[in-house]
Amino acid sequence: APARSVPPSGPAATAATGAPPPLGKHAVAKIDGVSVACPDGAPYADPENGGGTRSALSADVAIKAVVRCETVTRTYPGTGQWSVQLAEVADSGFSSFLAELRKPSAKRPPDIVCPAYLRLAPWFALVDASGAVLQPAFPTDSCGQVSGSAINALNRRDFRAVDAGRVAPTS
Repeated sequence: APARSVPPSGPAATAATGAPPPLGKHAVAKIDGVSVACPDGAPYADPENGGGTRSALSADVAIKAVVRCETVTRTYPGTGQWSVQLAEVADSGFSSFLAELRKPSAKRPPDIVCPAYLRLAPWFALVDASGAVLQPAFPTDSCGQVSGSAINALNRRDFRAVDAGRVAPTS
């Protein structure tokens, strides 16, 4: 499902209209004094779920915001077409996404035939009630792929763009 976003506001408004955002800057989301910088390589999370370093989201963690990094294409008069990195925030309505993240990964049954593709997950981070930035693992399906229902639950959130940076020209 395509990712939903509300129209950009604040410093990210120039990502869609007006003057282009700064060149070479990572987009950064700020939530109550906590900064979450979009990484190189966003918009996708590590397909190996952090190389085994990420863990499942604990049931007792209270989350106050979800940050997603997305790369879009924008055209600016006089400068052409650019890849633009957006930092987007959802600060409500994410309980179904958190429920999906807390599900256990499926076990891989013997003799299962799995498709030969890799499901890429959007890059995201969570900010908990104490201000800690968390990057939990997505649960996986019986083929070891990132859960499609967890990706869909993330993409159904209403995100607002809070910052933007130009990455590179595309034309």
